[in-house]
Amino acid sequence: MTGRFTLLTIVAALAISTGLAATTYKWVDERGHVHYADSPPEGVAYEIIRTTPRQPAALPVVEGVEPPAPQATPATVPAPTERPDDPRCAPTLYQIKLLQDYGRVYKPGAGGTRVYLDDAARPAEIERLVRARDEICSQHAGIREAQERRAAELLQALSPRCAAAREKLQNLEDPDSHSVRADVERQRAFVTQNCPEVSIEDVWLGDWIWIGSRRPPGP
Repeated sequence: MTGRFTLLTIVAALAISTGLAATTYKWVDERGHVHYADSPPEGVAYEIIRTTPRQPAALPVVEGVEPPAPQATPATVPAPTERPDDPRCAPTLYQIKLLQDYGRVYKPGAGGTRVYLDDAARPAEIERLVRARDEICSQHAGIREAQERRAAELLQALSPRCAAAREKLQNLEDPDSHSVRADVERQRAFVTQNCPEVSIEDVWLGDWIWIGSRRPPGP
């Protein structure tokens, strides 16, 4: 195997070197020595041996040795361009999850009203959000993981549980409630850790209804 590789390498090198030689100059010095060079000598008569570059000679056929097959130049495939961390991605991922897993959703309307998403329009809205996700969310594993983590945080912060927790904290902090300080601190710590306030516009929100119970008046 080594002998075959060496033979083919030498033959290929000779063929390449022959093709690269464009012009050869020959002259005889005062001692009668013949010289060959790629550039003409100065102050000496010389002879031009060849002026037109020849194509590399065909490789000789050697018994039991196959000439190397021409190597195809591999096509250059451009590396995919990674999208940067677009702040619109997390809200988009949050809305897809909300519409897929939750019931009624709405967007705040004028004057404190709610504009609900009709059930018949839900599939088309999910499809629109999925197209937006594919356009703006990153395919880089690390960036995408951070975007999905922020989407999960949005889903929790905007959940009915957190809405109820913030309302409870607001009621406990009311000066007229005369709440126990320890209860206020405990509720505040829960809201701070799990239900931070988020400022986000034009996203779907999950609907929830707080149903309270009241004892009938006693005698």
